[in-house]
Amino acid sequence: MPYVPPVGIPPSIHLLRDIDQLELSVRTYNCLNNEGIRYVGEFAQKGEAELLRTSNFGRKSLNELKEILAQVGLHLGLSVTGWPPPNIELLSLQAGKLLERTDELELSVRSANCLKNDGINYVGELVQKSEAEMLRTPNFGRKALNEIKELLALSGLHLGMDLAQWLAEASFSISE
Repeated sequence: MPYVPPVGIPPSIHLLRDIDQLELSVRTYNCLNNEGIRYVGEFAQKGEAELLRTSNFGRKSLNELKEILAQVGLHLGLSVTGWPPPNIELLSLQAGKLLERTDELELSVRSANCLKNDGINYVGELVQKSEAEMLRTPNFGRKALNEIKELLALSGLHLGMDLAQWLAEASFSISE
């Protein structure tokens, strides 16, 4: 099944992802790891020639990274100002959670079905909804709302988030 990016989530959130969260081949992962590259934002700023100079990194690995970036509307050789953000570890954890599929969350059957029926496939789509919007979802009540609020709070997230504002506070930006 091809990757379908979450709706309403800015592509720059993907720069915060830890390479551990990506489905990389062992060779590509090891090459990045050996170079001390831990986040997508680090390899996205490199050009093709620079990556190909990395030990054991070949065309296959290069194409793998290019494909991962293309799936989310990014490319190699990005110019990112303010990188790395000062609190990158926390931001990376939150970004990983925002990009997690809702069907992978440990939710009650009722809550999971309500999200599915409302077309909410990613946590990043969920956090942009207000409590009132969620309560208007058929069969979604206070108990389900509290369950979701508690789950989001564990990652420092909440309903009603403005992801553009959250990214602005991360203090980095892509300048093309």
